Amino acid sequence: MRKKGVISLLETFTRKEIRQFEDFLNSPFYNKNKVVIRLFSLIKKYHPDYPEDKISGEYLFGKFHTGKEYNESYIRNLYSDLNILAEKFLVNIHKADDYPDEKLLINELAGRNLTDVLYKKINSLEKKINHNKSRDQIFFTSRIFINNVRSLSESDRTLADRHIPEIISDNIKLLLITVMESYFQLAVEEQRIRIRHDFGFLNYIFGYVRNNIKSFTDSPLLLVYYYLWESFFDKSGEEHFAKARSIFRKRFADFSQTDRKNVYAVMQTFCLKKSEEGNDNFRKAMPEIMIEMLKNKVISHRKDTINLNLYRNILITIFRENNTAGLRKFIGEYSGSVDRESRESIKIYSDAHLNFLEGNYKSSLELCSRVQFSSLLLSANENLYFKNDIKSLLLKCLYELELYETALYHIDSYKHFLSNSELIRDNLRRKYTEFIKNVHSMIKLKHNPDEYSLHKLKKAVLNSKNPIAGNWILNKLEKM
Repeated sequence: MRKKGVISLLETFTRKEIRQFEDFLNSPFYNKNKVVIRLFSLIKKYHPDYPEDKISGEYLFGKFHTGKEYNESYIRNLYSDLNILAEKFLVNIHKADDYPDEKLLINELAGRNLTDVLYKKINSLEKKINHNKSRDQIFFTSRIFINNVRSLSESDRTLADRHIPEIISDNIKLLLITVMESYFQLAVEEQRIRIRHDFGFLNYIFGYVRNNIKSFTDSPLLLVYYYLWESFFDKSGEEHFAKARSIFRKRFADFSQTDRKNVYAVMQTFCLKKSEEGNDNFRKAMPEIMIEMLKNKVISHRKDTINLNLYRNILITIFRENNTAGLRKFIGEYSGSVDRESRESIKIYSDAHLNFLEGNYKSSLELCSRVQFSSLLLSANENLYFKNDIKSLLLKCLYELELYETALYHIDSYKHFLSNSELIRDNLRRKYTEFIKNVHSMIKLKHNPDEYSLHKLKKAVLNSKNPIAGNWILNKLEKM
């Protein structure tokens, strides 16, 4: 049985939100339906699991009307009413972020020329806004609103508008943050799939920021974004990246959870870009950033869940470091925090990698065949990294188990997978094609040992920039 819409919504509530929602339902201003209050009191005790036998229409109807014939529409309507109230509750608890009530009241007071009360409310709102230490979009849009109201209220009583410079300055900062944040999405997309975007406009406006950098020292979010982008455009990028990380760490408490998640996502993207270009310092910074994210509980835009791409990035990073204990700990702590529909497959995917590090190649091989990619990301194309991980792991298992003939068949199908994928980036395709070629050469050497060919292969791997499974391949060559 599929759970009711409101139950799926309530499952996402924290215990604090459940208590707040109960208060919300009991407020006559928001709800006068006492039966809905009773419905919630019956089901809240089962939060967050809500077993089907305790939330079914038949069970709940019996609680309301003992001995009467079941009426499905009665419970359906109650659930519908509860769902509407739950949605209103979510709007109510989060609308304070952008101060809509205060702004509506200020507009009303301004329209009624109630100047004295108007300025009291403006000053009160300004105090609230100034608590926003990160100086993000909400801060600047609210400041622009306040200065616009002040400007209009004083327009008939002054010759020069003293608020215009502040309005212009805030609009510039708002524009810069919004543009930089929007372009981040393009940079992340470029790192994931085979696509190219034009960053010309962004690079152009940075000339203005560089020449006026002192004007932006009051906005830590803007500075973090700016220095991250400078590291993106700069050939080395290390100095600017270090500045961004330093500001971010010092002002971490001032940033919203969404801004923290965005900054970490961009840091990962830029580390991958620079490490693929051969910069070892960025390659080393990658696991540091991921560990920092876990420590600070910045793992998703949603509460108590970990983003699938982030989960995969961390797992593969730990796996490539051959950190068996670290991988076991990570899987134990976070595999149950992915989306419910993905948990079974992500656990199998994770255990396949863990078993390989533990030397259980047969178990790892069997687990590889059980991963259901359809339960991970939205489409076959979007699952290409998970599929590629399993294909490369499967090839290593076949080699370890000396199933060389099967490995050769797998190599053929793996090549087709890489060549047929329209989304996989060209440099990544080359790296994995090189990995396949190296394993193929190793299998040949197993059948026909040749010292010169062995030396040539070892030299090629050593000279390659960040080769896929480079340490594993070198280890196998050393044992030949």
